[in-house]
Amino acid sequence: MNAMKIEATLPLGIAVYPALINPDEYKGTSNYKTGVKLDPESTADWTVTTTVPREKPIVTQGDNVGEFIKVMTKLCEQAFADGKESLTKQIDAATGKAKAGLRSALDDLEMHTPFNPDYDDDGDETGLVIFNTKSKSSGVSTDKSGREKAWQRELPLYDSSGAPIPPLSKSPMRKDMTLWSGSKIIVAVRAMPFCAPGLKKAGLSLQINAVQVIEAVGGGGNRTAGSFGFGIVGGGYVADSFEAATAPTAVTTEDDDEF
Repeated sequence: MNAMKIEATLPLGIAVYPALINPDEYKGTSNYKTGVKLDPESTADWTVTTTVPREKPIVTQGDNVGEFIKVMTKLCEQAFADGKESLTKQIDAATGKAKAGLRSALDDLEMHTPFNPDYDDDGDETGLVIFNTKSKSSGVSTDKSGREKAWQRELPLYDSSGAPIPPLSKSPMRKDMTLWSGSKIIVAVRAMPFCAPGLKKAGLSLQINAVQVIEAVGGGGNRTAGSFGFGIVGGGYVADSFEAATAPTAVTTEDDDEF
């Protein structure tokens, strides 16, 4: 694979099964992850920056989600072509059973895209698209002397004003957040070209760099202001913590009985 680097800021979308505060633990791996549901017919700002060694970065920007999907599709096609080229070189250098296996992988190689159609409960396409993003929350690295060192990271999160949401180790703010499916988020990613002969796939995967939370949705009756029809009114009260901004409103039994 070549050394092409791709970074992108996805359009504003709807979180699908997010694990952005506490990582998802599965079969010994620990990842932050979220789907991002986008409407190809909608407008939202996005940026894609592509960097090739010894060349100036190419920055592509727009405000149409459909155009963003087209740009990402072209990058997947380029990564797929690069993967086939890399696999061909491996075949030329291989011998025996390994050569036969690589040939089989090349013959059946499929392009992987980090997005898929959205489906409703009846199995029909909704016309929306879900981008799949994730990033490791822990692992083991090896230094120059060969020593292994375990590491952990908290995902950089920002509020709608662009201010950082402090990590769990420094503030209870993130601990008190509720960030469920339906939240409105903007995800910054690094698109990673790959070729996996064992999986017979080549294309792009999206690694989360950071997330901006525009509207947080949680359980226990926690609805966003927009769901009640509220907009933004300047010069008024601003919650001084994420907990205050997203806490559900208590409804007494007596109030319920009035209606």
